[in-house]
Amino acid sequence: MNTYELTLITANKSEMKEITKLVTEFVKAAKGEIKTEDEWGEKTLAYPIKKLKTGVYMHYVLALPPEAQPKLAADLRIQENLLRSLFVRVE
Repeated sequence: MNTYELTLITANKSEMKEITKLVTEFVKAAKGEIKTEDEWGEKTLAYPIKKLKTGVYMHYVLALPPEAQPKLAADLRIQENLLRSLFVRVE
C-alpha cells in the first residue's frame, strides 16, 4: 500500500460532510486506511474560485492500494460541490 496526502476544498461545512462520507466509504471499500483526518476549517482563498472568496479545507493522510488512488481521484473530480482537490504520494 502507498501513502497519500489528500487536501480538499469545499464551499461550506455541509458539503464537506458529504465529501468526507464519500472518501471514508471509498477507503473502506478499497481496503485502505485513513491514517489522519485533519479539518483545517474555513480559510481565505488566494484567488476566487466559482466567485467564492473562502473555502473549507480538509486534509487526509491515506494508505491505499496503488490501483485505488486513480479511482478515488476520478470520483472526486466529478463532485460538483468540491472546489479543489490535491493528491500527493508520500515517499
